[in-house]
Amino acid sequence: MTGGAGEVERRVREAVAACFGLAAEDVLRSSRQEDVEGWDSVGHLNLMLLLEDAFDLRFDVADMEKLTSVDAIVRFLE
Repeated sequence: MTGGAGEVERRVREAVAACFGLAAEDVLRSSRQEDVEGWDSVGHLNLMLLLEDAFDLRFDVADMEKLTSVDAIVRFLE
C-alpha cells in the first residue's frame, strides 16, 4: 500500500485514536476491538470509513468483519 510498514501502522494507530478520542500513543499494535471503549458495531463502521478515506480504498464487508484489531488492519493494508 502506501509508505513503509511503520508508516502504515502509524497512520492506522492515528485513525483509531481519532475515531475513539484517544491519544495516538495509547493505541498499540496489539489493541483490539474489545480493548477500546466505543469500538462497537457503529464505532467499527466509523473507523472503517475513516480508514477508507485515509488510505483511499474501499473495504468489502467480509474484510471489515475481520479487521477487529490494529494488527489485523495493518497486516491487511500492508
